[in-house]
Amino acid sequence: MNKNFLNRKKQKAISIIEVLIAILITVIGLAGIAKVYFILSSNVNFLNSELVATNIAKAKIEEFRNYSTITGTTDSYDSISSNTSTPETTAINNITYTTTWTVTESTEPYYKDISITVNWTGKDNLNKSFVSETIIVRDDPGNSGNLHQAEDSGTLVTKP
Repeated sequence: MNKNFLNRKKQKAISIIEVLIAILITVIGLAGIAKVYFILSSNVNFLNSELVATNIAKAKIEEFRNYSTITGTTDSYDSISSNTSTPETTAINNITYTTTWTVTESTEPYYKDISITVNWTGKDNLNKSFVSETIIVRDDPGNSGNLHQAEDSGTLVTKP
């Protein structure tokens, strides 16, 4: 019996040091994963707020482009003017976006150069802004679908 007892392999037990090292490696790995999660989360928040600002600017551009006449109404081409003193505000997802725009008019040829700025304070308490620029050409919507010749010829070919 003694012989059998000696022939058995010694069973190794896990020491407390090995357990502590395994726990330390696990904690370091989890801390790294948590840090990556928080960095990605803040980037997603920033991208979401930038997407909202982009959509606000896009909607304002479309509002300007959808004028119905050249003169005479509040939605005419001539009514498109700068708005820097009384900005429009929009609150989305507990963030307030402030929209202003400047309009520079050209008469040769007729067009308006528009710069729209959307400002907001992010969840990280930093001021952020998005700027979009466009050009809107003076073209009577009543002539939509007509073919135009050069201006100096004075000829307008109407749609059939």
